[in-house]
Amino acid sequence: MTKRRKKAQRKKKKRKKGRPGRPRRKYTQDQIDKIEQYALANAQTRTIANALGIPKTNLERDFGTLLTQKRAEGKIAALMYQFKQAKENPTMAIWWGKQHLDQTDKKSVEAAIAETGMSDEEAEKIRKNLRKRFNRKKRN
Repeated sequence: MTKRRKKAQRKKKKRKKGRPGRPRRKYTQDQIDKIEQYALANAQTRTIANALGIPKTNLERDFGTLLTQKRAEGKIAALMYQFKQAKENPTMAIWWGKQHLDQTDKKSVEAAIAETGMSDEEAEKIRKNLRKRFNRKKRN
């Protein structure tokens, strides 16, 4: 063995064992409670990090699963509240159906055309144009 290798091996033996690098950040219980509270309100990770003065990468690394879980709980709580409101308020029930049950309002083009008193040829041109536009929007 050369002198260099022997020297390098001695240095390796002298090194302290443990994790290299900067020690992990320690969080207070107050910070953890606020992180949970903000995530429950569906705040963005960047916003939570800025509010608490924590780097975004540390927040994602240390609390990524907690953030995901609390955001899901917050969404479910909001959905349950909206569902209760939909039972009492017809407008809310309509909105709920559109958002979560893929319901839509039917728009009657025929009634609008009949009211204007257009000729059949003009009405057919409008129908074709609307079909083209509608199909184009569906593809995108």
